[in-house]
Amino acid sequence: MTELRTRYAETADASAAYDEAGGRLRALHARAESRDARLARARRELDRAREPAGALARAQYRAGPRLPAGLRLLLGGASPHEEAVARGPSAPRSPGSPARPAPSAGPRARPRRPAPS
Repeated sequence: MTELRTRYAETADASAAYDEAGGRLRALHARAESRDARLARARRELDRAREPAGALARAQYRAGPRLPAGLRLLLGGASPHEEAVARGPSAPRSPGSPARPAPSAGPRARPRRPAPS
């Protein structure tokens, strides 16, 4: 009879441990489902955000670079006009640039205004 009571107590302990483990498993399963739902929502939001971001990137690619002139100059992508402005008036022009206008009477000479009619 003592052995039967011992086996009965062991069975009751094992059953309690099994039930406790089942409860923990259900809690973990609920947490996993909740996180799966949050992940699915985040993925949907990301998918919705990708479309306008992609459209913006395509528009910027088609329009060409929109960097400030100084930054384009530093990166080496400035136009010939911007390079000439950066070099200043005494620097030689690149081949194919239009000829310079004739020099004025002096460095501070102002152009003449037409006489009032």
